[in-house]
Amino acid sequence: LAESRGRAATSVLLALADAYLRGGRARAAGRLFREVAALDWDRRGIGAELGLAWSAIHSGDSGTARQSLKRVIARTEDGNTAALFMLAMLAGASLLVRRTA
Repeated sequence: LAESRGRAATSVLLALADAYLRGGRARAAGRLFREVAALDWDRRGIGAELGLAWSAIHSGDSGTARQSLKRVIARTEDGNTAALFMLAMLAGASLLVRRTA
């Protein structure tokens, strides 16, 4: 029962974090995504880390986004296609910014 309550709690936190992110509250979303990743890596952590990366991107913090994506890649067998793609897009965006500056 306690385990199912814990899973439910992390599901609610993920839903709230997603709502914050969609509502433009990226920093608040990032805090919740970080909390879920710390509490429940095995079941919800990958989604939480990807959410943390998105919230960091929305906040203009590409360093945190890269760290979060690298954690997902390191902790999944296939490297996680979404994380690999997002990391490549961040790298491309930083090159574009440097060329136009």
